[in-house]
Amino acid sequence: MDRRTFTKLLSSAFIARSSGLKALKNGNRIVVVGAGIVGSSIAYHLTKMGAEVTVIERDRPAAHASGRSFAWINASYPKK
Repeated sequence: MDRRTFTKLLSSAFIARSSGLKALKNGNRIVVVGAGIVGSSIAYHLTKMGAEVTVIERDRPAAHASGRSFAWINASYPKK
Protein backbone atom coordinates (compact mmCIF):
# COMPACT_ATOMS: atom_id res chain seq x y z
CA MET A 1 0.00 0.00 0.00
CA ASP A 2 1.45 3.36 -0.95
CA ARG A 3 1.45 6.45 1.27
CA ARG A 4 -1.36 8.18 -0.61
CA THR A 5 -3.73 5.22 -0.23
CA PHE A 6 -2.82 4.87 3.45
CA THR A 7 -3.49 8.57 4.03
CA LYS A 8 -6.89 8.30 2.35
CA LEU A 9 -7.86 5.32 4.50
CA LEU A 10 -6.63 7.02 7.64
CA SER A 11 -8.46 10.24 6.94
CA SER A 12 -11.61 8.23 6.21
CA ALA A 13 -11.31 6.62 9.64
CA PHE A 14 -11.03 10.00 11.32
CA ILE A 15 -13.93 11.43 9.34
CA ALA A 16 -16.04 8.42 10.29
CA ARG A 17 -15.03 8.88 13.92
CA SER A 18 -15.96 12.55 13.95
CA SER A 19 -19.26 11.85 12.21
CA GLY A 20 -20.55 9.82 15.14
CA LEU A 21 -19.27 6.31 14.42
CA LYS A 22 -18.74 4.94 17.90
CA ALA A 23 -17.11 1.59 17.19
CA LEU A 24 -15.67 -0.49 14.42
CA LYS A 25 -17.18 -3.85 13.57
CA ASN A 26 -16.02 -6.67 15.81
CA GLY A 27 -13.08 -8.52 14.39
CA ASN A 28 -11.44 -5.58 12.61
CA ARG A 29 -7.70 -6.23 12.68
CA ILE A 30 -5.46 -3.31 11.81
CA VAL A 31 -1.67 -3.03 11.59
CA VAL A 32 -0.06 0.33 12.34
CA VAL A 33 3.50 0.69 11.08
CA GLY A 34 5.54 2.99 13.30
CA ALA A 35 5.30 3.70 17.02
CA GLY A 36 6.05 7.40 16.91
CA ILE A 37 3.65 9.98 18.27
CA VAL A 38 1.31 9.69 15.28
CA GLY A 39 1.36 5.89 14.98
CA SER A 40 0.88 5.44 18.72
CA SER A 41 -2.03 7.88 18.74
CA ILE A 42 -3.67 6.17 15.77
CA ALA A 43 -3.28 2.76 17.40
CA TYR A 44 -4.71 4.05 20.68
CA HIS A 45 -7.76 5.63 19.08
CA LEU A 46 -8.46 2.65 16.82
CA THR A 47 -8.30 0.40 19.88
CA LYS A 48 -10.77 2.66 21.69
CA MET A 49 -13.07 2.29 18.65
CA GLY A 50 -12.99 -1.50 19.00
CA ALA A 51 -10.30 -2.59 16.54
CA GLU A 52 -7.68 -5.20 17.28
CA VAL A 53 -4.48 -3.24 16.59
CA THR A 54 -0.92 -4.47 16.11
CA VAL A 55 1.87 -1.88 16.11
CA ILE A 56 5.07 -2.68 14.23
CA GLU A 57 8.20 -0.64 15.00
CA ARG A 58 11.71 -1.20 13.71
CA ASP A 59 13.39 0.19 16.83
CA ARG A 60 11.87 1.42 20.07
CA PRO A 61 8.82 3.72 20.36
CA ALA A 62 9.58 7.37 19.51
CA ALA A 63 13.08 6.40 18.38
CA HIS A 64 13.31 8.57 15.29
CA ALA A 65 11.50 11.79 14.35
CA SER A 66 9.18 11.78 17.38
CA GLY A 67 12.05 11.31 19.79
CA ARG A 68 14.26 13.95 18.20
CA SER A 69 11.72 16.71 17.79
CA PHE A 70 12.73 20.15 19.02
CA ALA A 71 9.10 21.07 19.64
CA TRP A 72 8.01 21.57 23.20
CA ILE A 73 5.29 23.26 25.18
CA ASN A 74 6.52 26.34 26.95
CA ALA A 75 4.05 27.60 29.51
CA SER A 76 4.60 31.28 30.02
CA TYR A 77 2.24 33.59 31.82
CA PRO A 78 2.17 37.36 31.50
CA LYS A 79 3.43 39.17 34.58
CA LYS A 80 0.88 41.43 36.20
